[in-house]
Amino acid sequence: MAEGKLGVVKPEIPDTVTEEIVYGWFSKTIKEKKKLTITDECLDLINQTIKEPEFDGFRFIDTLITYQTALAGDRVGLEDYINAVRFCSFLEVTNGNATEAYIKAFSYRDFVKDRVGATKNSDEYKQLASAATRYRKNPLVVNIMTQAEVPLWLMFQGYRYQAVNVLVKEMNNAPLPKDRINAADKLLFHLKPPENIKVELEVGLKQDNIVDQYETMLSNMVKEQKKLIESGSSLNTVTNVKANFIDAEVIANG
Repeated sequence: MAEGKLGVVKPEIPDTVTEEIVYGWFSKTIKEKKKLTITDECLDLINQTIKEPEFDGFRFIDTLITYQTALAGDRVGLEDYINAVRFCSFLEVTNGNATEAYIKAFSYRDFVKDRVGATKNSDEYKQLASAATRYRKNPLVVNIMTQAEVPLWLMFQGYRYQAVNVLVKEMNNAPLPKDRINAADKLLFHLKPPENIKVELEVGLKQDNIVDQYETMLSNMVKEQKKLIESGSSLNTVTNVKANFIDAEVIANG
């Protein structure tokens, strides 16, 4: 085993991946799922992938290990998981082109072989595009893609606070009440973490909840201002809602 700069143990890239090696990679899944079927087709697919020029062998292995919680479902087999990781990887390098990613990921299948090279206006290409669109919506693919967003969200957590600050200033200083409400609305909408994900950080740090309190206050204020605008209230009344909420927050915290 090789060790990275941060002390994180990395798996070596073997010349040939064996059943024993794969069991080692998925030890966590085996403990939780209790059964993992590793077929010859799975081994062939892994060995083929790590030798493909377009793939970084280590990164592919690391990805398989990182997102293995997607294997938790009883209906998800190892071959399905490997194919989904291949597809997601190609989706990344093809700039989100699902059809091209599908062609690359399943180039070994007869369905793709019989249609590869077809012009975009042909029925054959349309069949590939249709299959790719359906596969892009596959729950396993969605699961992996959603998990892949989490590290990026955490990595840019600091910018979340900067965005809060910028939008709060806009909310407070914009000349028109409508602009202030829009700023608050965007703040709440764009800074939501990926949905359908439970992030568990096993660290001994207590999360500061100031931003959460701020978001709750903004959400309630925006709802109240929208109600007033819809009911035809004056601009002064709408504007004063902000002051009332801030005063209430000060009293509550006092």
